[in-house]
Amino acid sequence: MSNVAVADELKGANAGDRPTHRRAEWKLRPLGDIADVSAGSTPNRRVAAYWNGDIPFITTTQIDFNTIEYAEQFISAEGLAHSSAKLLSPGTLLMALYGQGKTRGKVAVLGIPAATNQACAAISFDHTACVPFFFHQLAARYEEIRRYSNTGNQDNLNSSLVRAIPLHFPDRLEQEAIAKALSDVDALIGALDKLVEKKQMLKLATMQQLLTARIRLHGFRAPWRKTNLGDVIVSCSSGSTPKRDHLDYYKGTVRWITSGELNYNVITETKECISEEAVRRTNLKLIQPGTFLMAITGMEAEGTRGACAIVGAEATTNQSCMAIFPTPDLCSQYLFHYYVLNGKPLALRFCQGTKQQSYTARIVKTLPITMPTDIEEQHAIARTLSEMDADIASTERRRDKITAVILVDMETRDRLKSGRGNALLISNSIYNACRLYEMFRRTDLAGKCAIITSYAPTAASIKGEETGEGQTEKLRKYAIYRQMLAEHFDEPEESAASKVEKFEDEVKKRFIEQPGQMKLLIVVDKLLTGFGKRSRSLVIRTSSARPSLMSELLFGMRCAAEWGS
Repeated sequence: MSNVAVADELKGANAGDRPTHRRAEWKLRPLGDIADVSAGSTPNRRVAAYWNGDIPFITTTQIDFNTIEYAEQFISAEGLAHSSAKLLSPGTLLMALYGQGKTRGKVAVLGIPAATNQACAAISFDHTACVPFFFHQLAARYEEIRRYSNTGNQDNLNSSLVRAIPLHFPDRLEQEAIAKALSDVDALIGALDKLVEKKQMLKLATMQQLLTARIRLHGFRAPWRKTNLGDVIVSCSSGSTPKRDHLDYYKGTVRWITSGELNYNVITETKECISEEAVRRTNLKLIQPGTFLMAITGMEAEGTRGACAIVGAEATTNQSCMAIFPTPDLCSQYLFHYYVLNGKPLALRFCQGTKQQSYTARIVKTLPITMPTDIEEQHAIARTLSEMDADIASTERRRDKITAVILVDMETRDRLKSGRGNALLISNSIYNACRLYEMFRRTDLAGKCAIITSYAPTAASIKGEETGEGQTEKLRKYAIYRQMLAEHFDEPEESAASKVEKFEDEVKKRFIEQPGQMKLLIVVDKLLTGFGKRSRSLVIRTSSARPSLMSELLFGMRCAAEWGS
């Protein structure tokens, strides 16, 4: 991904707006050298005349790595005059000095004139400072700032501690360039996340209408019918697994699909390939593109129940996948979308077994299906829904391009690109760690990044979760983790999923002893152990409210490069 391509994504920002890797030295100065710091005050709550006026009054509950555009409380001019509170101008940076839970250390920017209570520090920078730049820098160092707290009965910050916070201080032009890039990136990621969610909900609503004949596409009037799948398919069959002790069987070029790869998708590449001899010895059939596949074993697991896919390139399958071959009366693409919508409730109703819930060929043939009698209407419905899928995928790709902004530093900073140093990205939750990993594994960091969270992707971890359109956080976390483990050990997900402890030991060792082979490790803050003192490793943190991910990375990369120089 070129810098220009990424810049084009930033809502029209051109490549010249992006921060360049300047040679100028970044100064390290205490915040108090470039800003006035003061705390607010609360008017006497027993005096009614001091309250419910027209002056916005901000407390720490509203400071959450944001721009504050409204107030939840108001005071009067009399209340302002009879307290130590001050009326602050828009653009003033606020920091929470104390508060419940994770409030302490959070920052925000005032978007309105307002006064604050005594738990808020007001930071007014001088003319040499770009406020958005320092907002991003303080947000990125949230956890570090929390450790500056005094050691009384309650861990608090105070104005003196805030003034002493050391800040990296480039020249004004570089501040503005970095702040603009960070703000543009954050805004774009947030907007694209919301757009993806909106499009997914629209697609689900469209499926519910088109696949039940509540809404008909223009020009189609033929009746619909409800029948059993056995009446509209020629046959169905499952594959098998070549013997694992024949290592040469797994060194071929024939695609081999397992049920773990059925993720409401079109499969063009597989995690494992087998040899032509394995195909012959195991009596496997080559499944042609366009064939519908459904998972038939392990249906007691929420991550498997209702899973399906379309074969995108000639392949074989294991015994947990059932290939469906329809008559001319049924379109495979229509069947795919129908099963995406209805697969889970059908599995709950029809699967059999005590310890393991499964489908058999006999049961599959009894599954009900509602469909147009006109095959052209089936094709038209399938095209409409497939186009919506393609649109969603396109939006997701645009969002994922943003990782290229981060990779610029990893590709240009001497210590990081040389293999002498690496980076820890510290996330606030396992789910967010998995999302970050999913973004990075599709870049040049593939095979050189990993997650350390002690999470085990077991069936119990996703018990009670829904499958189908729009996976829950638990299901997505489960799927990403299993895929990561399978790729690391180069074996099927089913066996790799039980090796979390071994995986984490190996990854930690590689991170410490071979930094060039493990360049980025994503860790959850509460589980940051086992690394010892690592002067060569950059540490990047995220907070509970996800302050700018880009700011954490860009500031961190710059600092790491300077520490290592």
